[in-house]
Amino acid sequence: MASKRLQISELLWFFCENLNIIENENKKVYMKQLEQVLLAINNEKKLVYLTGDLNIDLLENYESYSSQLQNLLTSYNLKALINKPTRINIQKNSLIDNIFTNASENVTVCGVHLTDISDHLPIVACFKQQLVRIEFENRENQFSFSRHRIDKLNERLLSTDWTDVLLCSDVDAAFELFTNIFRVAFKDCCQISSLGKIKKILKQKPWVTTDFRRMLNKKKYLYKKFIKNSSSENFLKFKSQSQICNKVNKQAKKDQPCIDHR
Repeated sequence: MASKRLQISELLWFFCENLNIIENENKKVYMKQLEQVLLAINNEKKLVYLTGDLNIDLLENYESYSSQLQNLLTSYNLKALINKPTRINIQKNSLIDNIFTNASENVTVCGVHLTDISDHLPIVACFKQQLVRIEFENRENQFSFSRHRIDKLNERLLSTDWTDVLLCSDVDAAFELFTNIFRVAFKDCCQISSLGKIKKILKQKPWVTTDFRRMLNKKKYLYKKFIKNSSSENFLKFKSQSQICNKVNKQAKKDQPCIDHR
């Protein structure tokens, strides 16, 4: 039964993830496939949270696929939590990102977040839900490849006595001796034992320089200006600054060496 539920969840996730690339001529087929998935989930009598970019504007009630989608979801007791536009440009406002659930009574907060991350406004929902506590993965598997730790490992290996490995006549035994010595040295020099230190390292973003942060702040300002006044001029200014920031960000990440790895 567990594997069946997992397959159903994967099917639902697959369809939600791929709906935004479905062309109009294939939407009819997609609707039938989505109904089959919803039917299977409904038979399992589980809580459903369907979210993502559906690529069907729910504000256009006259559009056939919009009505079909809403009727389909309503028939399975799925309620839309978002009713405001999630994509805004100079041509039109549309509602193509949404969250549907059959447990609307568990919703504490839901809405659209105003930000300039992309041309799609992020949607958010919080639910009252009893979750199973998941323990953190074994901290012994957390390592850092910072320059300081690699230099420390190199020094350790240079000062290691490899006599037993070099004098061993059995190749397999020599290799096992070598890997055991190396494993101990690597663990001593590169292992991160503190969970707090792990979180601190993962939060570091050395490529976000002072100049780049100014560029991001300018993009944020232009986005807010466009939202207040959706003119072509404001839109082009924001779009231009956004493209510059994306280009700088990709190049900075590419140039930044991989400092840490878990």
